[in-house]
Amino acid sequence: MPQIRRKFAAALFLGTATIVSLPVPSSSQVRRENRFVVHNRDGTTMSCEQFRTIQRNGSEDRGLNDALLISSTLDVVALSPLNCDAGAFTVRGSGTAGQTLSFSWPSARGYSMVLLDLPVMSAFVFEDTLADQACADLLAQQTDFGKTRKLPSTLVNLIRRRNAATGSARANQSWRIFDLATELQLQMYERAPNSLQAWQGVTFDSSHVTAEQWATTRQAVGRGGWIRIVLDREQPLDSYRPIIDRAHTLNMRVLGQILDSSEMKVLDLEGWKERVNSVLAALPLVDAWEVGNEVNGNWLGPDVEKKVAYATHRTKLLAPDKPRVLTVLWNLGEDTEDDSVFRWLTRFDKATLSDIDVLGLSLYPEDHPMGTAYNRVVRTLRRLAPRSRIGVTELGYGNDDLGGTWWWGSQHDKTLAKRSVARFYDRASRAHAFSAGGTFWWYFLQEVTSVSVSCRMAHECSHPVRGPPPWRRSVSTLKRWPHR
Repeated sequence: MPQIRRKFAAALFLGTATIVSLPVPSSSQVRRENRFVVHNRDGTTMSCEQFRTIQRNGSEDRGLNDALLISSTLDVVALSPLNCDAGAFTVRGSGTAGQTLSFSWPSARGYSMVLLDLPVMSAFVFEDTLADQACADLLAQQTDFGKTRKLPSTLVNLIRRRNAATGSARANQSWRIFDLATELQLQMYERAPNSLQAWQGVTFDSSHVTAEQWATTRQAVGRGGWIRIVLDREQPLDSYRPIIDRAHTLNMRVLGQILDSSEMKVLDLEGWKERVNSVLAALPLVDAWEVGNEVNGNWLGPDVEKKVAYATHRTKLLAPDKPRVLTVLWNLGEDTEDDSVFRWLTRFDKATLSDIDVLGLSLYPEDHPMGTAYNRVVRTLRRLAPRSRIGVTELGYGNDDLGGTWWWGSQHDKTLAKRSVARFYDRASRAHAFSAGGTFWWYFLQEVTSVSVSCRMAHECSHPVRGPPPWRRSVSTLKRWPHR
């Protein structure tokens, strides 16, 4: 795919180059580090601070999440590669073919993780290359969705005008191309047919569920939907049996989470093995098992790979007909190289990964933006785990225990933003033939309402927010993600 994108950008859009072309080096040559300048929509040069303010949404250094990646695998080469001097950025560590720069950047819907394939020339104009990348990604997404690779005429006309323009007019047209191309990517998810294999579910992080919450759950996920139960380490396992029985009575299925990521560090390897065997013996009617949660999080302690491997092998042996689910934390540039999702998966045991039926993302867009990067991310995950279906197995937004660095859906209306996040990722997680669906909203029990909901959560449902239930402190409050 990276080669296709570079070919497309080079021949682009009616034959007019977006920047001054430099000779393409041979494989034995080393390119100079990439360098770029950025212009505002009025054509003025964007300062370093202006760029950084946009990237981090006005927050402090926790919002500086740029990273240099290997284009084919999205594995992290270096964190914080951007250096700025007098308005021109240098990408530290770049200079070889097949590299991608990742960073957060806003569109009309909110912040996405941009995956910008670095051009073969060492110097480029940021907004031109960004616009070309958005168009290339749109064409790649059309191919992935089985559609004809063709840019709409509105976008083609913008490209024509951009390529004939200079100065402020050119900058303005590039930003307009970026706006339209990214919006069209998001719209493709909203219009895509759903995979027939895809799940739809919510998360229960308590064994206490009211009749009102059951009714809302049934309306949210529908017949055949899923409930993901977070099995608290300090809660008796038999206290979850009524939930499993009630779910089955209501024609819903149950995904059991052996242990939340916030509690894995408490157990050593032997304690984890005992936990796995106790859970499988106590709750045989669970329909699927989550053998590891947010496994690349840096707060899980030692032996995570061994723990996940053991849980995978034991569930395969003792419950061979139950799907096995592995959840990874979506994290690219917000923590260390080793904890990034693709690095972790490339070093994880391949034999164990082949026994995973569903590879799911834990997605908290305000702490780890995704948006338009979703298509490329799940395609890359699919190549790493070709036997697994790919989905979103944990999703949340807007809770007080999250960082709130970036936004999606609305900057000011938290309820509208939650609905936008739920709706988009529900559709995105079910759009591919290999999709597993989801999205197993983490805060569901805390955020359901007494108002009857007559539609699915993924569409126009409105769940006004209220405070956490009084009967217990949710383990969600323990989930903290470090930022660089």
